[in-house]
Amino acid sequence: MQHDRADGDAGREDSGLEAPGHRGTDALFRPVRSAGGGQHLGLQGIDTPAVTAQSFRTVQLHSNTRFYRFLLSVCELIFRSALIDSSTGAVRFCDFVRDERAMARVFEQFLFNFIKREVRGVTVKRDRIGWQAESTTDPMLQMLPSMNTDISVYGPGFRLIIDAKYYSNSVTFFREATKYHSGNLYQLMSYLNNARHDSADVIRGMLIYPRVDRTLRDSYVIQGSPVTIATVDLSRDWTKIHSEILDILNTDITTGNRAIRAASAG
Repeated sequence: MQHDRADGDAGREDSGLEAPGHRGTDALFRPVRSAGGGQHLGLQGIDTPAVTAQSFRTVQLHSNTRFYRFLLSVCELIFRSALIDSSTGAVRFCDFVRDERAMARVFEQFLFNFIKREVRGVTVKRDRIGWQAESTTDPMLQMLPSMNTDISVYGPGFRLIIDAKYYSNSVTFFREATKYHSGNLYQLMSYLNNARHDSADVIRGMLIYPRVDRTLRDSYVIQGSPVTIATVDLSRDWTKIHSEILDILNTDITTGNRAIRAASAG
């Protein structure tokens, strides 16, 4: 299989594991390698066009073939994590776990699909928030950057905007003081302040990070909007990860519902 790769991927760190069809196939689990080889032999005579990043977007799936969505996602992850040796043509897999941008996308997608699957009674989607702004020089506000949420959770009377972040450190250090990432908080507050004008719902915000060296669970009310900052420990057993995420979300959603009821009673 041929790969068209961008030059910018050349800087990624190599994990040393080579793809099937090149040196290093002994590193693959033997039954998987054997089964894969047998399948490949059965596909002789079928053309193998060059694969690009766009190739994965052209595949159309429907309800009867949705099973293949996961397999396509795995293939796309492998493709984006491959590095071609220009001198030998060998394909080697990169250590994408150390690529914060790649892991941020994985973490965001994981949370989005987790909430969609596991949290009942809510609607999960991605929103484009409009700027509450006016301009005589740019009346269509075309020069302002887009505000696209990672995750928006809609429930009865509330809207929770979640920004999923992936860093090697979930906090920063300034003059021996520990602080949250200011840019993350500024971005979330911009979302909340502008979204407040679009809806009568209670608007809440959440920053969520993978746990690195400490567990974080803080709640604030900033400029009138409830904000939660939390971490989830992805190094633990899946059942504990599952319970921790649900606890973070349910606590925030329950708190939001209490605020709605209190406002209604007042």
